[in-house]
Amino acid sequence: MRMIIIGCGTGGLQAAYALAKGGCDVTVYEKKAREALAYDWRDNVEPGVFAQLEIPFPETTYLCECVSMYGPNAEKPLFIAADRAALDRNLDRRELAELLVTRAASAGAAIRFETPVDALITEDGKVRGVIVGGKAEKADLVIDASGIFSPFRASLPGLAEPANDEYFVAWRAYYKMKDGAEAPEENRRRVYLRHMGQNGLSWCVAEPDGTLDVLVGRTGELPDAVLADALARLRADNPYLSDAVVRAGQKAVIPIRQPAAILVREGYALVGDSAFMTIPLRGSGIAQSLRAGQMLADAVLAAGNAYLHTLWKYQVRFYREIGAKQFVTDAIKRFVLTADADKLRDAFTCGLITDGDLRGIMTGEGFSLSARSALEKLRIALPRTPFLAKMGKAALAGVRLSRLAKAIPDRYDPAKVRAWTDEMTRLTTDRP
Repeated sequence: MRMIIIGCGTGGLQAAYALAKGGCDVTVYEKKAREALAYDWRDNVEPGVFAQLEIPFPETTYLCECVSMYGPNAEKPLFIAADRAALDRNLDRRELAELLVTRAASAGAAIRFETPVDALITEDGKVRGVIVGGKAEKADLVIDASGIFSPFRASLPGLAEPANDEYFVAWRAYYKMKDGAEAPEENRRRVYLRHMGQNGLSWCVAEPDGTLDVLVGRTGELPDAVLADALARLRADNPYLSDAVVRAGQKAVIPIRQPAAILVREGYALVGDSAFMTIPLRGSGIAQSLRAGQMLADAVLAAGNAYLHTLWKYQVRFYREIGAKQFVTDAIKRFVLTADADKLRDAFTCGLITDGDLRGIMTGEGFSLSARSALEKLRIALPRTPFLAKMGKAALAGVRLSRLAKAIPDRYDPAKVRAWTDEMTRLTTDRP
């Protein structure tokens, strides 16, 4: 089978490796140069995915310790910790991209850098290949790993495009620490939710190499004036942060929403940021994208074809194992980013929102309550009934969507799939 992958995203490269290893003819087209792949920064990744997919760890990794999460304008943080065995690994994105490229090429995939795809080839509503440099390249399957604003996804009818509140525009850079200054040992990884009362978050994280990882992210847009004010506030709250940038210093657009309702068309499949496969509040999607790329390859190789009913099996597996969880997280994210900042700060300080709740939201696992903790929350919440009602309504909408996501039709039946997607759209549109 002939496979074409658009873009060197993590999910696309994992699919390229697995499909090539399984005997498929795989070509990856990437518009950037090899040395410019991925963002020039580091990210936290759940380590189990590397063992599961037998991917070696990049050389420069380290364990991610406790995070201090500040509510809007809060003076004291909640500390989000995990068992040491479950800690994320922090790794260099470009080092990971190079590792995945080398791995895919060693399995037999051809990777063409600085070779942008012009357009999809479609016939009778089916994707049959791509146009590259004005030349038609036919394929049994085109895998779209080209990013959040994929022009190829946008050219096909009925596939989702992100709304302004469904992505962060984020500035990220690594700064030098001020001479003679040190970050406090017990509070080195500071995250500010709804920083300065705005829709988004910021952080200042002291790295083991002595640099400071700084991010300012806002939904929809990040004007220069907002960025300058946020950096000034971070320096005021973190007096060891200097003005000297030592790495990166770039803006990026990151999806922060639930996965796309439809991941596949005849001859076409979405993976990674093209399918919004990130944890909605956190924006990290490396582990999810890697697993999705493997799931896609598994479905195609098991069936020996890339027909729509085969690709649908990929979507079903992704939704049931990974995607459905993100609807609850997305609902809480929407609430957190739109709630009254003062009332949200109060929820942090009074114990209505706890470190355990935040851990579940940030990891995408959601959260659950024991009877005792539910009673304690109820006691705290009684004077705050209107706020709690709004938060509960948002969470309930997420639970309903999550249940519907898990009830995705087992097999591709056009009428059943249409009914399922219509109901997903209705509940998504009607949520608070």
